[in-house]
Formats: sequence, structure tokens, C-alpha cells
Amino acid sequence: MRVLQVHKFFWQRDGASNYFFTLSDLLRSNGQTVVPFSMQHPKNQASEFAPFFVSQLDLQAPGTLSFVQKIQALGRIFYSREAKKNIDRLLAAHPVDIAHLHNIYNHLSPSILAPLKKRGVPIVMTLHDYNLFSPNYNLFHHGAVHTEDAQGWHWSCVKNKCVKDSTVQSIIAVAALNFHQRLGRYYQRHIDMLIAPSVFMYDFCVQAGWPKNKIIHIPHPVTVLPEVTVVDRGYVVYAGRLSEEKGIRTLVAAAQKMPHIEFQIFGDGPLRSELENQAKTHGNIIFKGHCSMTEVQTAMSEARVVVVPSVCHEVAPLSVLEAKAAGKVVIGTTLGGIPEMLPVELLVAPGDVVGLQNKIEEVMAWPETTRQAYGKQFRAQVLQDHDTQNHLKNILALYHSLRK
Repeated sequence: MRVLQVHKFFWQRDGASNYFFTLSDLLRSNGQTVVPFSMQHPKNQASEFAPFFVSQLDLQAPGTLSFVQKIQALGRIFYSREAKKNIDRLLAAHPVDIAHLHNIYNHLSPSILAPLKKRGVPIVMTLHDYNLFSPNYNLFHHGAVHTEDAQGWHWSCVKNKCVKDSTVQSIIAVAALNFHQRLGRYYQRHIDMLIAPSVFMYDFCVQAGWPKNKIIHIPHPVTVLPEVTVVDRGYVVYAGRLSEEKGIRTLVAAAQKMPHIEFQIFGDGPLRSELENQAKTHGNIIFKGHCSMTEVQTAMSEARVVVVPSVCHEVAPLSVLEAKAAGKVVIGTTLGGIPEMLPVELLVAPGDVVGLQNKIEEVMAWPETTRQAYGKQFRAQVLQDHDTQNHLKNILALYHSLRK
């Protein structure tokens, strides 16, 4: 089978990108042919299909764009003629049997959907965030969760300046989403099946009005390394983006109250400088920056506790799965897909500094046998529900069902 894998980033930028590459590798290992379509970028992995990728568009720094470039970028967000033209060329040269979309918003746009349907190619889409339903992709802004941004015509998003605290950018995002979803109905008309990685996301899709017969719950896969003797070096690990919605401020504030415990912070993001300055006088908080997946996995495997303090509705955070696969105790919050991944005794309220501090100290003080028991249970759960080969089997079954 020839599978088109579409994602706007072609390097390991985030959890969605990691899944994009993981699934591509799994498909190839099973003898399937993977044809990628993405955006050009200096960090991209090498690919023979790169000549078909769309040109780079950096929406993180709009101030660097000229007036003409801003107008071009605006048009591309609504409907990218370049993406449509390039995917047409790609499909003409490399026909595919099915298309699997990931994040295509803004940089690629739904302009790529019609050329696929014109050729009779079934389309599935994995939901990594809420951009299909809300102008704000993580439903978090101004320090709080805003599920109302996914309702109606999204005018609350303009009122609340839900995109980067900017009225102009919020208006553009709302207009684009309404154009795609309400007026053109591009996604509803063309996508055959949405893949929800968590029950929370499945329920969210239903509440947003998506037909149940066009949604399927398939949990994310995670590689479980061979079981080895558990190493416990007595520190706490956080691995993720250093941004407000991830709850990293809560974790750092809690860590400052526990100078006797070492905290290793892996990742980068807009809050890094602020948090490093804040923690300068606290030698127990170590910022590791962006590290390789192997380095993060090693740190997790030698930690006593892994913390995922998100204050947004995470869909199905890989950091929880990776820590469970390493046989470690994980502390998370009560939002999004996290509660279905962890027992209630390891959950804390989002943003609760004292509650998080108490939970970390409680777990750190558990007998080693108790932590190991949780670790073994977590590994067993991952092997049962998130095994890579079972995931591949479910994905292929979906592909075949839509090709009939």
C-alpha cells in the first residue's frame, strides 16, 4: 500500500511531529510505501520528495515579514494555491492508496483535500490538538482553559483575543476557521475518518458535532524498551515545551519549595529565560534545554518521578506514555486526556502549587517497593494499550476498511 503522510513540519519539532515520523517508520517496517508531503525548512530531514514540499512560512515571527509577504501569508492560511499545485504534482508522479493527515492548518491549508478526493483517495486525520474546532489550537490563553472558543462562530475568541493576545490575529484565525468549517465545510466534506488518540478527544469531537461514525479512537503507540534493573537516582523529571499551557510555572514554583529534591527540566520554549532567571538562586532546578530523545529517555529511566503539570487539555501526552513505558511513577493533572492515563491518586488540580508540592513529596517518600509496583503496572498497561505493532495493526485495518 502506498500511504501519503501529510504534516506541516518535517523535523521532530513536537509530539505531533514525533508521531508522524514514528508512524511512517512503522509503516515502512511493515512493507508499506510512505510518501510524505510537508513544508520546506532548514531543519527538515532529508527526503527524495522534498521538491514537492511547499515553501517555508514562519508564522511565529510575523514582524519579520514585509507587507506583501503578510498579504501572501494571509491568503495561504485561507487557501494555499501552492499546496494544491504541489500535491497535484506529487500525486501525478507518485499515486497513493490512502492519505493520512496530521497538522495541516495554516501552513498547508485544506486546499490539499480536493486533489485527493478527485483521485478517489480516502482521507484520515489524526487529531493532535483542537485546531479543527477552535481558532486557539490548545484551548488555553490568558492563563485559563477556554472551551467556549470551540463553540458557535467563535466570536468569543475575538472578544478574548485568544490568539497571541492580538485582536487582529484572532480575527484572522476566526475568519479562517469559519471559512474552512462553516462556509466551505472542507474538512467535513473530504475527511473520511478522524482518529482520536484519547477518549477525551473522541468525546470532544462528538460534542463539537462530528458524526460518531466518522471518528475512531486509536491510542498513540510508544516503544517499550526491554525491562532492565530499575535505576533510581532520586530526582524529578519534566520533559516538554517550556510554555505557559504546559504548567511549567507551577512546577518551578513547587520545586523552589523543595530545595532537598533535584529537578531536571528538559525542553525549550518562550518561558525558558524567565524561568532560568527565576531559579538562579535555587541550585536544585537544572534546565537541560533541548536534548535528544535518547537523552530524555535515559533521564526518565533514572528518575524517581516524572511530572506532567499541564494546565491545558492535553490530548494524549506522549511524555506520560514514555514515562510509564520506562516503569516510572508519573504525576499529572486532571485535565484533558491525562486522567484516563493515570490513577486518581497521582492526579493534582492544574495550577495548584501546594498540591503539586505535596504530591511530589508524598511520592518521593513512598517505599521503593511501592514505586516499583506502580512502574510494573504502568509498563504492563503500555504494552497492552499502546504497543507499536498493535497500533500499526489498527491503523492498517482502518486504511483497508476505507479502501473497500
